[in-house]
Amino acid sequence: MTKWIRETLPWTLLRPVISFEHFQFLSFRDREMTLAKNQLAHLERRLLDERDRALKALGLFDKTAKSDRESVDSDLSVYTDHMADQGTEAMEREKAAVSATKEGRYLYRIEEALRRLYNDPKNFGVCHTCGTDVGLDRLDALPHARYCIDCKRKEESGG
Repeated sequence: MTKWIRETLPWTLLRPVISFEHFQFLSFRDREMTLAKNQLAHLERRLLDERDRALKALGLFDKTAKSDRESVDSDLSVYTDHMADQGTEAMEREKAAVSATKEGRYLYRIEEALRRLYNDPKNFGVCHTCGTDVGLDRLDALPHARYCIDCKRKEESGG
């Protein structure tokens, strides 16, 4: 793990996560859909895989930024760049920073979902707005989803 990631991300994102296997599965009497232990374990694996992918992506952004800084430092000795090239390089650095920020937010949502899964497994997959089930298909496609599809549509439409 690169130094930038260790210094930038909160320690809670980088600590080892306790496996779902350590929690006793609780049955859901008050809900229509019940997520079985194997379904929760599948969602946990998906979240952990996404977390690993996001951390690797942030590591790539770090390496790219470091190599860009080194190339800028070496370019200062011989000033042959055209002003348009400098503008393009600045724009590329800005785009990389925006992408890294988005990836960091995504990583936060993944960690938040893992905390929900470990702290309250019986309510994982319950919409935070209306209390209905998010749905296994939606969770499989987007394992960090907090809202059912109807509430998410309302939120995105501004209602």
